[in-house]
Amino acid sequence: MSYEASRTILVYTFLGSWIGGVFYDCFLLLRKAFFWGYSDYVLSDIVVYLSVVFMPISAIKGLIFWPPAFLSGVVASFLKLSRTPVSLVFISTASAALSYLHADIFLSYVAFPYVLETSLIAFLASIICGLYVFPESRHPELNSKSVNAVWQPSTDGFLVSDELLQQIWNAVQGSDANALWTYVCLRVPRISVASYQVRKDFFLCVVSCLMKEGRLKLAHKGKYCPGAIEEQVQGYFDRWPEDEAKLDRINFQFTVDSEGRFVDFWAKCGFVWVYKDGFEIWTYAAHKLRRYNFYQHDQIQGQHDAVGKAMLIKQ
Repeated sequence: MSYEASRTILVYTFLGSWIGGVFYDCFLLLRKAFFWGYSDYVLSDIVVYLSVVFMPISAIKGLIFWPPAFLSGVVASFLKLSRTPVSLVFISTASAALSYLHADIFLSYVAFPYVLETSLIAFLASIICGLYVFPESRHPELNSKSVNAVWQPSTDGFLVSDELLQQIWNAVQGSDANALWTYVCLRVPRISVASYQVRKDFFLCVVSCLMKEGRLKLAHKGKYCPGAIEEQVQGYFDRWPEDEAKLDRINFQFTVDSEGRFVDFWAKCGFVWVYKDGFEIWTYAAHKLRRYNFYQHDQIQGQHDAVGKAMLIKQ
């Protein structure tokens, strides 16, 4: 099970149940205020004030509804829902129905109006959980026809969210392209277990997003690559080997033969990281890498760690 699916299930099971408990306590206070009168009961009874203070703790009783909350999380993770109104209404309706069945079966002594109340609480709690855990689509224009439409279609359903893009930036900023490829293959939910083509497309999608935001540039022999962003990304795609077996296991920017011997530096360019203050970090491939042979390949591997964290700072 991926990290994203586990996170969704845990949020719905525990956080969702706790939020439901909070809503239940709020509804309970409203009922008391309605039946006994706001001024006569709420403002004069110290118990009510204490219940508000200890509400975060007393809300733990919402865990009695963990089975429907767990099932809601399983459904949400299986369908890979995103943060859209349709998805939120769908999963919240399902959660309300499951909570109704749970209350009707296991809490049969509860009056019918209160069973409906639990369904409403489950609906509200599910919406909050969905807003918290579901990814939000970013850069919808990537689905449109463009110069690099060759690699974009297979990324449908894997558009980069703001949160994920920032996570990737925090993890690989300042490193060479191999660090980003390693992160995509090992750390990105759903993508890391996807096909070679999907991982390639997602990699280029991230590169395109960062370049459009001005946080990344491509360079070769100490000079920025010419052309529009779409043309540069398309060129990177065109040079990328079709067979993953040809990629060097230590640094994917190199191709190797059947015996693991160095063949070529197929990327032909490297990353330049650009920060808000204008400071730039030029990776080795962008600044120094020019002619390639097996001996130099060994030198490069020695200079880089497993995820390509070594860098050359150009001031």
